[in-house]
Amino acid sequence: MIRSQLAHRASRTLALFLGMLVATTAFTVLTGAADTSRLVVRGEVAKDFRAAYDILVRPAGSKSALETSQGLVRDSYLSGAFGGITMAQYEQVEGLDGVEVAAPAAIVGYAMQNVTIPVDLSKYVLSSGRQVLRVDVARLVDSGLSRVPGERTVFVYVTDEPLAAPPAIPGDVFGPTETLPGGKRVVLCPWDGVEAGTEAARSGPFSDFARTETSCWSRGGQGFVNGQTVASTHSKVTVEIPWSFPYLIAAIDPEAEARLVGLDKAVTEGRYLKPSEPVSEIQRQGAPSRLKVKQVPLLLTSRPFATGADVLTVSDLGAAGVAAMTSGRQPAYLRGALLQERGRPLGRETVGTAQAFSRLPGVAEPGAVPADEPLPIADLWTAGAPALTATGERAVAVAPVSLDPSVWDFSGSGAQFRPLAETLDTPFRTVTHHEGNNSGKVTDPTFKIPVINIVGRYDPEKVTSGSDLASVPLSFYAPSRLKGADSAATTALKGGSLDTNGSMVGYAQEPPLMLTSLEGMAAFHARDAFSDMGKAAQAPLGSIRVRVSGAVGIDDLSRERVRRVAEQITATTGLDVDIVIGSSPTPVQVDLPAGKYGRPDLKLQEGWVLEGVGVALLQAVDRKSVALFALILVVCSLFVANAAGAAVRSRRTELGVLSCLGWSRGMLFRVVLGELAVLGLAAGAAGALLSWPIAALAGLEVSPWRQIAAIPAAVLLAVVAGLGPARRAAAAHPGSAVRPMVSVPKRPRSPRTLRGLAWGNLTRVPGRAALGALSLAIGVCALTVLLSITRVFHGAAVGTLLGDAITLQVRGVDYLAVGATIALGALATADVLYLNVRERSGEFAALRAMGWPEAALARVVVWEGLAIGVIGAVVGAVLGVGLTGWFASAVPPQLLVMAGVAGMVGVAVTVAALAIPTVALRRLPTAALLADEE
Repeated sequence: MIRSQLAHRASRTLALFLGMLVATTAFTVLTGAADTSRLVVRGEVAKDFRAAYDILVRPAGSKSALETSQGLVRDSYLSGAFGGITMAQYEQVEGLDGVEVAAPAAIVGYAMQNVTIPVDLSKYVLSSGRQVLRVDVARLVDSGLSRVPGERTVFVYVTDEPLAAPPAIPGDVFGPTETLPGGKRVVLCPWDGVEAGTEAARSGPFSDFARTETSCWSRGGQGFVNGQTVASTHSKVTVEIPWSFPYLIAAIDPEAEARLVGLDKAVTEGRYLKPSEPVSEIQRQGAPSRLKVKQVPLLLTSRPFATGADVLTVSDLGAAGVAAMTSGRQPAYLRGALLQERGRPLGRETVGTAQAFSRLPGVAEPGAVPADEPLPIADLWTAGAPALTATGERAVAVAPVSLDPSVWDFSGSGAQFRPLAETLDTPFRTVTHHEGNNSGKVTDPTFKIPVINIVGRYDPEKVTSGSDLASVPLSFYAPSRLKGADSAATTALKGGSLDTNGSMVGYAQEPPLMLTSLEGMAAFHARDAFSDMGKAAQAPLGSIRVRVSGAVGIDDLSRERVRRVAEQITATTGLDVDIVIGSSPTPVQVDLPAGKYGRPDLKLQEGWVLEGVGVALLQAVDRKSVALFALILVVCSLFVANAAGAAVRSRRTELGVLSCLGWSRGMLFRVVLGELAVLGLAAGAAGALLSWPIAALAGLEVSPWRQIAAIPAAVLLAVVAGLGPARRAAAAHPGSAVRPMVSVPKRPRSPRTLRGLAWGNLTRVPGRAALGALSLAIGVCALTVLLSITRVFHGAAVGTLLGDAITLQVRGVDYLAVGATIALGALATADVLYLNVRERSGEFAALRAMGWPEAALARVVVWEGLAIGVIGAVVGAVLGVGLTGWFASAVPPQLLVMAGVAGMVGVAVTVAALAIPTVALRRLPTAALLADEE
């Protein structure tokens, strides 16, 4: 009987087989896809789970409320980490069981180094005659958004006549002289002062080194730049532009840094710092024989991260400028007379940070003091952390601070060390000035303040920082990048970032330019060397980066080992501890107020570190895999049950006849269930074979065992799904099975519209209408839950570099699951609507015979389908919202939006599925159906 039924009802058998085949193939492929996505996530997390270190230790109380509440660690914090951890605490951490490397870091402070950059102005010089060039220097910083005008004005005087050097014993007015036509001798480029080269000589109203400079040149003869005689040729006239570097000095343990990040492998010139390298004492040039200086070994970075440029605007002051310069008047008059002359613009020159950085002292020969010995570090400055206020989730605002002008006391360093633009723009960090003790005596064993000894240079890009997806705070070697967080900031920055500008008080900070050893740090903390350094000497370290011994992976045992080490550090030292293993960078919005010189208000994105991202991703993908597996199983089961039920309903008359002929309920039950089992076996075998090429095309891996298991799973799925329809077929009364079951309404009404007729038809067959709505509701509910699961997973993933990378890889699997769910729902809906037309074919034939046009009949079907679609969409969306909390363990804020989207997709699927019943309606044989009704 089973064989004959399958053979003689080929169309229905084929439809049921195709439905089971789709369900079996979808189940096999999508469960394989869920496993694939899970393996992808676990593999990606495992690869990027461990960064340069596992635990970050900071001074007690240094972790901000924002970091604590949102599980964040600020990346660029080092410049404000001025001490707080004692050497004894560091030794305790280093000695704990399970600690492989403990790398301490200390911020010593900012020091000043001045360099001069020669700029060739020869192309602006006339071939003959006297000429005065005015050079206005403006500073461009903040990625070109801030322009500080008029920071320095330089005057260049050029003549054909020879210039005489200043006298050995200057008078009230000092400078080179020129004999003018008529024999008058005048002082050019004059200073007020009593001795050449002294501070007094450089502090006159005309020659303030930091504000206004002059140089005089004789074509083919000598030149005089700020009192210094230089050689000159006819083709080269230069001006010296001073550049002040506030460079940050930090102290490290060379051996620990080599083991942790491979700093020793990043050295490009000279040598690496030796372990426990002491400070050497040498005889300083020109110092008394008994007075030595402490020479601190330092590693200098190979390039600066700060950006900025001086823009030189060159103008010719013409006859008025020459007349003023050669008037022989006092410096006060000359400065005012020359500054009021704007002249004729000739062109612009640019001097950048890289040019200035290249003129810093080079690597010294071993055991020797370089010829261009740097000045002692006469003063130090330490800058605090910026004042941040949380404005939302992963969003902060930066507040300006007020500074006491006395912090910019450069008396110990000399006026030439004054950092340009440092005190002019809006400050965001507090600054403390530590004045150096420059009062050396013959009886002192060593000079109080040290000098720098650059033993090598290193390239910070060669430092091993690990994967970018698992980056941890490494501000010693890379600055924090600040990109635009909205369209206005992105446009202002021209798609780039707000770079550091070398300022002590700016928000964006540059990494340390110089690194010394812990022993070198002691020279700065020596008694009486620098003022107010007592606190730093007692607790000099700002952070300790800890690497746990042994292999550390994503397994629970590894994570527990790291947690126990962190717990021991806290219990032993009382310091703040962050477990950064499994962390990843995440953007935090920073609202930066406008500056005084053109920089607008900016909304920026700064890369902080979000703790525990790796573990959250693993937990999220595990929940997602279980939910997808359950969802796919439910959808496939209901689809097969709906198809089996449709097959039973289409055979109601036949089953009623068999019952009248004496077939028992058990025989009817076994026939229906046997047909489904045979079809399930065939569909399972075909689905197992078909799943392999589909998975290959989708880039998924389906194991052979999963393909083989699909066959018995398909049989079991068909049998379980067909139990209900088989029981209904066996329990049907012979008389009621011969005719379709139609309910008689309690209050019959005559419909006046096609919509009323459609609704009346649905109320006459409530079971059939409910089945259609339920079939669609299944798809809408599944789609709502699936979108919610995907959203929850993506919510746990996105927002960090690691999560974004993983989401891009597994999102295709999610879309595949959504597409398969929609396809199953569409097939189920189309099946129900098609059977509605087939079962009511007699009614449609009668209406057609009464003269109803085809368009009216089609609209009735369309209205019935839309009613089923709307009811199913609403019910499915409501069920999906309710089930989301159970499947995903969370209710995303956008859940109602996703439910609405799923509902609209359900209605759209219903509209598309209406093509099948409307085509079937047109093909109904009216005459044959009317004859059957007779």
